[in-house]
Amino acid sequence: MELQIRIESCGPGASLVHLKGSIDSATYEEFRDRLLNLLDHGTRHLLIEMTEVKYISSSGLGVFFEIQKKLGKEGGSFALYNPQLSVHRVLEIVKSEDLAMTMDNLDPESPFFDYVRSKELEKAKQQELKPEPAKGKNKT
Repeated sequence: MELQIRIESCGPGASLVHLKGSIDSATYEEFRDRLLNLLDHGTRHLLIEMTEVKYISSSGLGVFFEIQKKLGKEGGSFALYNPQLSVHRVLEIVKSEDLAMTMDNLDPESPFFDYVRSKELEKAKQQELKPEPAKGKNKT
């Protein structure tokens, strides 16, 4: 499957990477190269938007660990935002669910605070707008 990568600047040294597709043996090298290129050009804070990632292989996980380690050595930060349940389960298995960023663990000084807050507000509004399931009619 294909992996679409869109990169957005979130201020000096901060990049938001939107992904769509799968991170697997066919796509991880390009993904890795794009992230390393960002780091080579001054990105020190990286947030990966995972909403549309349906699958991640061990190769994809390896990219995350490599980038996290590299940024950690340079005083940077790395996090995943909104991984799908299937991806989150993989993160749990490898004891890396702490890579997932939520409003609960997001530093207000983070360059991604506004982005994550706006996405969380959107989710809350969507939950409020969902109609309640119809209840069965009472027969009397």
